[in-house]
Amino acid sequence: MNRRRLFKAFLFVILSICSTIGINCISVRGTSNEDVKIYIASQMEKFKASINVSDYKINYLDITSIMKEIFNEHPNLFYVKDVYDYSYDSDDNVVSIDISYTDTRDNVEKMQKEYDEKVHKILSNIKDNMTDVQKVLIVHDYLALTTEYDYNGYVKKNIPYSSYTSYGAVINKKAVCLGYARAYKDILNRLGIDCEIVTSKKMNHAWNVVRIDGNFYNVDVTKDDVVYDTLGYVSHRRFLLSDKAIRNEDYSVEDTRYDASSAKYDKCFLRDVNSAILYNGGKWYYTLEGKIFTYDFGKQTSNEIYDASKKKWYVLNSKNYYASAYNKLAMSKDKILFNTSDAIYEMSFNKDIKKIYEINGKKGYIYGISFIDNDLYCHIKKKPNDEGTKIKTNINREDTTYSSKEYKESIDSIKDIGSSLDCSQEKEDKDLKDDNDKKIANTTDDNIDKDTSKNEDNKVEEIKKKFLSWINKKEDIKLSDELISMVEGNEQSLTVYYKEIPKSVTWCSSDCSVVEVDNSGKLHAVGEGTATVECKIGSTTKECIVTVQMNKIQARQIRHKVDYENNDRRKKKYLYRVPKVLTKQTCFVKKAVKMTKGYKTERICKRVLKRTSGIYL
Repeated sequence: MNRRRLFKAFLFVILSICSTIGINCISVRGTSNEDVKIYIASQMEKFKASINVSDYKINYLDITSIMKEIFNEHPNLFYVKDVYDYSYDSDDNVVSIDISYTDTRDNVEKMQKEYDEKVHKILSNIKDNMTDVQKVLIVHDYLALTTEYDYNGYVKKNIPYSSYTSYGAVINKKAVCLGYARAYKDILNRLGIDCEIVTSKKMNHAWNVVRIDGNFYNVDVTKDDVVYDTLGYVSHRRFLLSDKAIRNEDYSVEDTRYDASSAKYDKCFLRDVNSAILYNGGKWYYTLEGKIFTYDFGKQTSNEIYDASKKKWYVLNSKNYYASAYNKLAMSKDKILFNTSDAIYEMSFNKDIKKIYEINGKKGYIYGISFIDNDLYCHIKKKPNDEGTKIKTNINREDTTYSSKEYKESIDSIKDIGSSLDCSQEKEDKDLKDDNDKKIANTTDDNIDKDTSKNEDNKVEEIKKKFLSWINKKEDIKLSDELISMVEGNEQSLTVYYKEIPKSVTWCSSDCSVVEVDNSGKLHAVGEGTATVECKIGSTTKECIVTVQMNKIQARQIRHKVDYENNDRRKKKYLYRVPKVLTKQTCFVKKAVKMTKGYKTERICKRVLKRTSGIYL
């Protein structure tokens, strides 16, 4: 008995000394939790069904956190289920862990090969001379563009396990927060960038921290990808934020292992950018408020290269429009593609603009575009927050040159979907290229006097370039404009260019109640609508689409006018239906219907519509 007491005392002294000098005596092998995690992960890679960990002396209370860290630190183990069994001995140390896998070993090997090939393809878009900020930006935007949040699974409370994995985000293109975070970590780690996963029990959410120049920053790809998924939409509101900044976004930062105190990028330019920031030809492109910019990371400056903000996104079957612009970008082999509400345009790097796709339906507008497996899709929606319908175009990433026949087919293919995409477009069409050229040509009043001769020379050079580019094409005649927008009462001239002097030139309009044209090509806007002006020389014909808009003052009067003498039931029904949630205003409108004084009726209806629609009138 005395010997046993003496041995215990001796052992206590030895342990005390070891703890003082920092020797780890918890496990027999003298290993830390890191060694345990590496060992278990290696056994999972070997597809072991049962892993013996008795030598590591892991307390059963610690096994849950250790396994969680293994899954988050090794996203490539997407085929291992996070449901496992373990046994422990009388000393509360875990003896073995029983592992379950999502599929057979042969199928898992195929999944791994598919996953690695896709990640390698993603990495091929990243250049060696890019900075770490540019690399984390490209991967952030790629995942937000190509991955869709598994909202249906979330609502139905039936989320498949794959949506929690990097495989779900990269291959299935559908994931929840943990799937986004694991995929982001795996890709950046392969680039040599330190990226970790952090979680919040309070938020029931996971995101990433990345280390750049020795400092950690928060990145949340999940919340930067809108629900419902919109093609081309990428938010940067939660990209490279400090802990303080992300707390201002109502985040609960509970993981204290990573100190993200640096605020270097909290006020970065891209915070308000809701489109992908795309790289091509050594330049970075993005769109903001309908304008297309290039960005120089070295100088940290933006340069506007094109203004597409003239086109509006109208409320369906209304002349009211949303204040925001929903232009999105896509990048083909040698072109920049962008959308307006009713068309897709391509812009070469020398800023030549060409319309390559158009919709003529009646139930939606284009709210985004994106390439999916080299095919361009456009996202048709009734409203910005709708799920919408994704339509495959005939545009390929490798080749965006089309003949006129192919272009007409692309328009007809959209018309065929008219039953499902019936879109009544209140057009405010402008010729985007002409508007942009006018804006670039404009100068301040002070500079006009100084630079008049210079501007005239530039205009002459532009006309020469346009004429020479047309001469090289196999066309007999060309109009100065192919798409014109006018206001009632205004006049504008069309010019026709020809290679051989014609015997006669014939002009005609498809609808003289909209626009009239004389023998010299002079247009006169008569009434609201759209018509085609045709120029014919011999057997060759060229067309120009003319859209005439109502005068703003007249449009405003008609927009709010309520005529009660014609007994139009639809208008009365509309007035009763719109302000359902506003009890008092509803009563006012019902009384107003019985009144004969139009002014009071108009004033009350105007107030009700403003409060219920939430849009610009």
